[in-house]
Amino acid sequence: MSELSYIPVYPQEWHEREVADLDGDEVLSPLFYARLEDGSRPAREFIESLPRADQRKLLAMFKHFREQQGRMMNRQKFKQIEGEIFAFKQFKIRLACFRMGEFWYLTHGFWKKKNEWPEGEITRAHNIMVTHKRLESREQ
Repeated sequence: MSELSYIPVYPQEWHEREVADLDGDEVLSPLFYARLEDGSRPAREFIESLPRADQRKLLAMFKHFREQQGRMMNRQKFKQIEGEIFAFKQFKIRLACFRMGEFWYLTHGFWKKKNEWPEGEITRAHNIMVTHKRLESREQ
């Protein structure tokens, strides 16, 4: 796996890999951004596009996730969507993710408009996961 690094919470300073802690402290998080062939990280781009208040809510949830060693017992905040795809939920914001080894990777986010996940969002999460796993396997 490529190097892991730590990042502050402010969007303009977010690192390409790891999701930030609210306090900007160094974190040993099990939560990272999945990447695509072109180096983009759709989840990071989505989070950075959110209003600061929504970013803080998500980061508080990620901090709790880290403190629980990558577990989230509250099904209102985290649940399996389909196969290997899981999701963090914060009001109408959804962030898809998957697990690879001991780490979780955020694929992308979107604003949920209906009760069910749109099939296109599940497909997108799966495609990002497949791409990320392929890239990681090349680096090992």
